Amino acid sequence: MRFLEEKSEIINLIDLGKDYYQIVISAPEISKLARPGQFVNIKVTGSLFPLLRRPFSIWSAKENYIEVLCKEVGIGTKILREKKFGKISLIGPLGKPFPEPSPEDIVVLLGGGTGIAPLSFYAERITENKKIFFAGFKHLPSPYLLRRLEEVCETLIIATEDGSMGFKGLLSELIEKEFKNIESEYTKYFVCGPYPMLKVFEKILPEQRTFVSLEGIMACGFGICMGCAVKKKGENRYLRTCTDGTLFSLKDIEI
Repeated sequence: MRFLEEKSEIINLIDLGKDYYQIVISAPEISKLARPGQFVNIKVTGSLFPLLRRPFSIWSAKENYIEVLCKEVGIGTKILREKKFGKISLIGPLGKPFPEPSPEDIVVLLGGGTGIAPLSFYAERITENKKIFFAGFKHLPSPYLLRRLEEVCETLIIATEDGSMGFKGLLSELIEKEFKNIESEYTKYFVCGPYPMLKVFEKILPEQRTFVSLEGIMACGFGICMGCAVKKKGENRYLRTCTDGTLFSLKDIEI
């Protein structure tokens, strides 16, 4: 696995509402290497507090910069949001990229919250396959976020828990309703989102053709700390989300 530390700079921050925000980071070296499914570990300050880096999936990578979708959930993401501009340290790209689909594959993307970021990056890079993107939110997503999703996928279907847009209810409830319309021997499912959502999808989707991108505590990002370990199904051993993933076949892991 090839990765590097890059002294970078936040060049833009876009507030997306409801605790979500996007940061655009100047990272000419990491952006050249980045592939869908990989992430960066960000040191949000130049001091010892907070001590640990924060992992963020890469939303997109252009010639000289990367984009990251964040949600303010604690002190690290709060500092990063308030920072807005300035220098930061990145380690990346970390993790294994998503696989290239076969020409006949129908790619169904199922994302909840910040889990839409790696799936959107994947959809952006896939040009030959039919793609269907199901995105779940608690509330009405920002127009900017919707536009970004529409740009990378010809079919976008939204679920909101409060009914402010699209299907009213959980993303998993929407998939239960739509499953017979999207399922075929050529359909492959790529899922990313909170663990409760993954647990429900485990009961709905065919495990042989379903792949989950896990979100975990990845303090180091390169397999030393074991903070992101996930149990291998049927075996008494663990896989590391940061180096063995972040993408796993549903048949291989216990969620």
